[in-house]
Amino acid sequence: MESFYYAGVRRGSFLHKLLESWADTLCKYEEIMYPSDLPYLYRERTNVGFLASAATKLGALVLEEFSCNKKRGRKQRPGRADLWIWAGGKAPDYQFEAKYISPNARTKPLESEIKEALKEATKDICKIPMHDRAEDWVGIGIVFVVPYFPRRREFSSNQLRNRLLHISSLNADFCAIHFCQGELQATTPHCFPCVAIVGKYVKCP
Repeated sequence: MESFYYAGVRRGSFLHKLLESWADTLCKYEEIMYPSDLPYLYRERTNVGFLASAATKLGALVLEEFSCNKKRGRKQRPGRADLWIWAGGKAPDYQFEAKYISPNARTKPLESEIKEALKEATKDICKIPMHDRAEDWVGIGIVFVVPYFPRRREFSSNQLRNRLLHISSLNADFCAIHFCQGELQATTPHCFPCVAIVGKYVKCP
């Protein structure tokens, strides 16, 4: 089984290279730590860190969890932003706001859970006021999706992959998936076969 799949990003673009580097970073971690540990089972902060590490491997400048103002109604208050990436040269600044969910993949609301989390991530992007954004600025809301199966025999990689890559049903612009290459989580009662990044570009007022 392949370990990396994607939809909605142009091959060769910076975002495609970033997502490919992210999957490669996860693979390298698993080569050393599996089966005692899987990188994506940690929550939002760690998953953002792996994406940041992937950007650094591409030579990009990165800021994680940095201080900035955020809008709260009509007021602005100090807050923190999840991840800023600049690839250098004439490349735009990428600002990511992230959420993390681990839904039961056997239930029908998988898509609705992703859409709700993505909606919250995109809202967070627009809390960053205009004066804290670069002129050439790309806002992206992302959700780290770590689906699980209560029993390993219920896992179908093809079905799960197709659901996650069907970006129109997720109200998303792109998706990338990394599948673990080891014997799927033999150390836990549940099966956690993969992690997906589901993303949506945000245009803020």
